[in-house]
Amino acid sequence: MWAWLSFENATASRSRFLTVHLALETLLIIVGFQLYSIIADHAPRHAQQALGRTDRVLRAERAVHLSPELWVNTWWARSHLREAVGNYYYDGPHFIVTALVLTLLLVLRPNQYRLYRDILFVASLLALVVFWLCPVGPPRLLPSAEFVDTVARVRTFGAGGQHGITSAENPFAAMPSLHVGWALWVAMASRALTDNRWLRALAWCYPALTTFVVMATGNHLLADAAAAAILLPLSSALVRVALGARETTFREPARREVASE
Repeated sequence: MWAWLSFENATASRSRFLTVHLALETLLIIVGFQLYSIIADHAPRHAQQALGRTDRVLRAERAVHLSPELWVNTWWARSHLREAVGNYYYDGPHFIVTALVLTLLLVLRPNQYRLYRDILFVASLLALVVFWLCPVGPPRLLPSAEFVDTVARVRTFGAGGQHGITSAENPFAAMPSLHVGWALWVAMASRALTDNRWLRALAWCYPALTTFVVMATGNHLLADAAAAAILLPLSSALVRVALGARETTFREPARREVASE
């Protein structure tokens, strides 16, 4: 009987833990979406400057011979099927896979969950700051018309309006690429979810594929993906330093109490 009561108490405690954390995640998602919406409403006012920055970044890439985007984009757009697959990949897994990994961390690795949740939140927040202060557009919207606008040609998930842009979308949030950033986060989080080296290696194929797709669809330059590759380690370092400082803050009073005894 005592074993059954202990089991019930443990189950109830875990249920409360999951409920509280799911409520917190919902709140963070709402806050993040509201911030993104505010920036999306603000972005069109700076469309010309944003596309000017895109052109300068592309010129810089070409100057150092690191600009595969145009070739990838034009080859990809030769097939209507590829265009559709790329657009659905761009719009779908970005949210679904990230939410799934967050849920798996919460359920299977609750001791690691907060660390990775905070890394994702800080990376997204830093990206939003960049989108607000220095918006950069996607190459598909460049006036030179070199790139194929796959979003306008294959309108996925009800995309409409000029260039296939929905009212909730901010097209001038290309650098850093959050699609690549979140995919890199998924690969990072795989270290906490499995010890299998093959599964970890497979997880790193996800950001590689995402980088290819964001260029193929004309939504990002290679530099946008590189910026995301810098953003994630930076966010991880900031979070780890903050958590370390917090643990030190809580340990010091305990040490003083023990010393006084």
